[in-house]
Amino acid sequence: MSASMCYSPLILGGLFLEAEAATRARLDMFADLGGHTIDTAPMYDDGGSEEIIGRWMADRRATVRREEWQIVSKVCHPENGQSRVRPDVIRAEVAGSLHRLRTDYLDTVLLHRDDPNVPVHTIADTLLDLRESGMIRDFGVSNWSADRLAAFADAVAPQRPVASYQFSLAVPAGPLWPDSRHATAELLKVILERGLCLQAWTALARGWFAGRNPADSTGDSRRMLELFDTPANRAARDMVFSIARKRDVAPVAVALAWLCPAGMDVHAVIAPRSAEQFRECFDAVDLTLTTAEWSELSRAAGLEWLRILTG
Repeated sequence: MSASMCYSPLILGGLFLEAEAATRARLDMFADLGGHTIDTAPMYDDGGSEEIIGRWMADRRATVRREEWQIVSKVCHPENGQSRVRPDVIRAEVAGSLHRLRTDYLDTVLLHRDDPNVPVHTIADTLLDLRESGMIRDFGVSNWSADRLAAFADAVAPQRPVASYQFSLAVPAGPLWPDSRHATAELLKVILERGLCLQAWTALARGWFAGRNPADSTGDSRRMLELFDTPANRAARDMVFSIARKRDVAPVAVALAWLCPAGMDVHAVIAPRSAEQFRECFDAVDLTLTTAEWSELSRAAGLEWLRILTG
């Protein structure tokens, strides 16, 4: 069984760049609500985020059992615009993550980006090697093109890799980061045909479905919210708020519930900061949208094709 099948419905992510006490508080709230999957990366605070997570898990060993948790780490992020997708970097960053996280294995390692100049079989062989050694239990890729994702999935079969893409009811007007990708119809077709788990990052569109607007933010957050501020996404948000009022739940719960149409294995990465935000997100776990509600949301966002794709 793929480790992705054991992911909690919601994955705790974010850069974990706040003070250690705040990060620990967030991890505590996530665990107390039943979450047990964490998404991190060596490039977050130069490994500092992984160190905090490792210390937290060690300190909570009595109640946080390693075998009941899934740790996802992403390797080979570009540096200074240069690709680092190489077997030596993959191996070195996995080893570094294991040390910082104080664990013997990673449940899943994802390649943060792709390098089309590196043959798929070279990457596949490296990850399969790491899995055989016991250093990782599962693996996948993020932000790859549809044809490279298909070739990779075929190269590692019968192992089913995790596919990690930006996916939400709101479609950005452009890449959120250089070479990042939204899960398009072409990508989702590959994911569905090969039965892959989709790890959906920026699932709440940087707070768009919590009511945030570009004017509310600065810097990188403002830039990304501007990418989500389109007529289709405004219509989708209006519909989310309308359904949330009728169902007496927070809008973010509706937006997260939309992510899981029939036939798709989707796990959303969330980054709440407060107890209230955590509760609002976890309300989505028990919220099932009606077919009419799901269709209304998809139609408002211009995503009616998704129902046909998921069949």
